[in-house]
Amino acid sequence: MNKFKNIIWLFIIASSLPCSAKNQVIFTFGKIEILPANSQNWFFLKKDQILEDKDLLRLPPRSLIRLKANDGTLLPTLSGGREIKVETLVQEGLQLKNRTGTRTNQAINGNLTVDVLPLGNKTTNLSNYTRSDSKNITKEQLAKLRLQIHHPPSDFIQLLPKLPIVKDSDHYPSENLNLARTIYNSIIANPTLANRKQNPKLNHSLLYAQLIHYAQIPVDLTTNNSGKLTIIFDSGISSINAKTITANKQLIVKQKDQNHIQIPVRVKPETNFITAWYNGKINR
Repeated sequence: MNKFKNIIWLFIIASSLPCSAKNQVIFTFGKIEILPANSQNWFFLKKDQILEDKDLLRLPPRSLIRLKANDGTLLPTLSGGREIKVETLVQEGLQLKNRTGTRTNQAINGNLTVDVLPLGNKTTNLSNYTRSDSKNITKEQLAKLRLQIHHPPSDFIQLLPKLPIVKDSDHYPSENLNLARTIYNSIIANPTLANRKQNPKLNHSLLYAQLIHYAQIPVDLTTNNSGKLTIIFDSGISSINAKTITANKQLIVKQKDQNHIQIPVRVKPETNFITAWYNGKINR
């Protein structure tokens, strides 16, 4: 009898202990990456994979993901173009599911159904002066732009926020990557600030390179295989530790004369840094 009571008490104690929430991947589209909370390396996400709340996901711009929450709730399909923790993504899915008119995500027979694909992260139409960055450029034009990297415009420097300081550079994001992301999302992706200078000759790619250089990050301008202007900056991470940045080789550049991984970015105002990073792929 005493043994039976002990078993009951052990069950009660075990059930009262806090447990880590686990969520399951139901559907994915695109090369979604995951940085597990207990790891320093990125991996590609797999279907049916179990996720912890603190895991970090990196979703390409046109990717889709659908999760089942730890309580069994089937969440709507969510769009990408961002980095987001699983717990935040689950909350977003629950809020979307609870909205009036949201589909139940389940067929009559109880099988999973795929939602109508979401619109994703909306992008506004860019004005003409922002489209100049997307034109192909010649070697002569590229050389002229490179000469201007060391001369950032003072009016935009004044708009820079207080740049973050990364104390633990061994974990994602690296100091350089964090600084570059902060500058992009604060200036380039901010329509209010970016549009303060209605200058038809304003080159946002050059501006971003200048601001990165001002933050003392080694940076250069180049072109991808399509001849589009692309920024590459030093991540501060050695090549042997590339997976601490990404599992996707298309998101990094390895140069023979440099030991550090380079990050390619293609600027497009009013898009976030993650989207610009994916658009910056040198080899398409």
